[in-house]
Amino acid sequence: MKPINESPLLIVSIHAVHADRIFQGRKLFELRKALPKVLFHRVYVYESGGGGIVGCFDVGRILRKPVKDLWKYVGERAATEERFFAYFSGWDNGYAIEVQRPLRFSRPLFPEELKERVPSFTAPLSFLLVRPNGKLFDMIEQRRRDEMMPHRITLRDIDANERMLYQQLVKDEIAPKYDEITEDFAESILATHSLGFDPNGIFTKSKSVLAATTKRDGMVGFTTLTFKRGGSVKTGPTILLPQFRHRGYGYEVRRAIARRVQGQGVRKLYCTCPENDYSVIKYLLKAEYKVEAHLNAHYTTRHGELVFGKLLHTVPYTNSTMARRRIQVGYPVEITALHRAKFARFVMAMFSKTWVPVDLEMAKKIVDNGCDAEKRTYEEKPIKFVCVGVKSGCIGMVALVPKRGGAVKGLCFSSSNHVPTLDKLVEQTEGEAKKWRKRKLYFLHPIDDGLIVQVLKQRDYVTEGILREPYCPGRDVIVVSKHMC
Repeated sequence: MKPINESPLLIVSIHAVHADRIFQGRKLFELRKALPKVLFHRVYVYESGGGGIVGCFDVGRILRKPVKDLWKYVGERAATEERFFAYFSGWDNGYAIEVQRPLRFSRPLFPEELKERVPSFTAPLSFLLVRPNGKLFDMIEQRRRDEMMPHRITLRDIDANERMLYQQLVKDEIAPKYDEITEDFAESILATHSLGFDPNGIFTKSKSVLAATTKRDGMVGFTTLTFKRGGSVKTGPTILLPQFRHRGYGYEVRRAIARRVQGQGVRKLYCTCPENDYSVIKYLLKAEYKVEAHLNAHYTTRHGELVFGKLLHTVPYTNSTMARRRIQVGYPVEITALHRAKFARFVMAMFSKTWVPVDLEMAKKIVDNGCDAEKRTYEEKPIKFVCVGVKSGCIGMVALVPKRGGAVKGLCFSSSNHVPTLDKLVEQTEGEAKKWRKRKLYFLHPIDDGLIVQVLKQRDYVTEGILREPYCPGRDVIVVSKHMC
């Protein structure tokens, strides 16, 4: 078999509407009544009516089948049923070329340019085979190489007229990969972006929805930055327009994110992606992100989730050690039975010692959220509290935060080191997760708090990863999980 760069190319004539569908990623097979008998590895799209060569795509499979069988195989991934059979009317067999890595040129190669370089060039009625080492071959391949070179990305706030596109891309690209991604998902992100702060966040302070642009290409996609307490930023969803995928722009967006957060006190960037999204994994590794956790059936039962992190710089560890504990035998208590102001002070103290400092106002908001959880939608981030206490008040609690896809996150706080009490607290939490119909319960907890980690391990929680300093400088966090059903 010849090397790819020595095999012929094909220029095919395609109407503009069908060319658009190819470059938008909606047309996955190009139909042909006839094709040359020699193998070719790439197709250049000549827009009918004098539009010139507007882009190209790599060739996957080339199928030749009886027309009815071909329809059963490619279906509307190629054309509507009516258009398909009208196109092949009178033909027994047909061809379908699988479209891979479509690339729309930023500017077409117009007929005049083509004829200037190759005077004998004429627009193909159906297709034109272009063999290697000729002027036309060199010209169109050089244009492809030039277009493949990503340009420097600039990030700016999303414009009002781009919001519908952002919502559509989230629906088309994110929803199929995860469970429970509704229209409210993108709307909630945009609403928080507009506010400039997150009114319901525990760790989250604010979100920024950004358009990724280049001088040559204009807008190439979007990314979202979620700013967390303690100096970390979660990135995502990051979505490129179809014509800019597999061309190095994902990596360039990562570089642009790092540039943007410089000088903003950001210590760390992190993100997640499906374990089987190899193109994203590839550019994250290239951008020097490290895999920190592998979450089993996290946002969906169809695949796992990888957590990637990148420390931008280290900060001296200034937080005090874990809260001092003493032997206290507690019993289950309902949050409604606790003195709310006193409970808020407990939350403030425990959260500040375990994670990052919060003031009493923030602690009161967290408590109010837990007391009103039944009235809150998912976008309002309802929290459920599971508590153990003594006569004087709460001595241990777990805050449960729901996640899309059936998982729930637990944050454990305790001023008691009485293991049976802590074990009972976790047991109650598991019962609450089941009542909430959650299929997976996972805990994030500082790895240096060996007592809580030991209690979780003794209840058969499985380690899924260790996050490097996600919320507090110098304090790594273990992720442990247990499936409820």
